[in-house]
Amino acid sequence: MDKEVNNQNNPTGNTEETPTIHWHSLPQHPENLPEMAEMARLFQQAANDFDRVKKAMVLLCYEMKVDKQAEWLNSAEVLAMLRISKRTLQEYRDKKLIGFTKMGGRMHYNRKKVMELLNRKN
Repeated sequence: MDKEVNNQNNPTGNTEETPTIHWHSLPQHPENLPEMAEMARLFQQAANDFDRVKKAMVLLCYEMKVDKQAEWLNSAEVLAMLRISKRTLQEYRDKKLIGFTKMGGRMHYNRKKVMELLNRKN
C-alpha cells in the first residue's frame, strides 16, 4: 500500500503520516494471487473432506439404528418367540427372569437375553 500524508482529511492538523488506501493499488482480481488460489484450494479440499465425513456419519448412524432395532424386541415378538401368554411374560418380569426396558411407554427386551431364556426353557 502507498503511504502519503493526508492533510486534507486530517482535521486535527496532525502532520504524522496516515496510511491512505488507493483502490488502484489493490489487485483487481485477488483470486489470481497465488496465496488466494492456495486458500481457495484448501477451502475446497476442506469442504470435500467435510462431505466425506458427513456421508460416513449418516451411514454409521443408519447402521447403528438398524443394529439397535435388531437388538431390541417388543412384547409381541417375545411372546411369539417364547410361546407364552402376556401374563406369563409379566411374571417373568416380576421375578426378574427376563430383563426389559421401557421406551416410549412400551416394554422392550434384549434379544440376546430372550434367546438365553429360550435356550434355558427348552
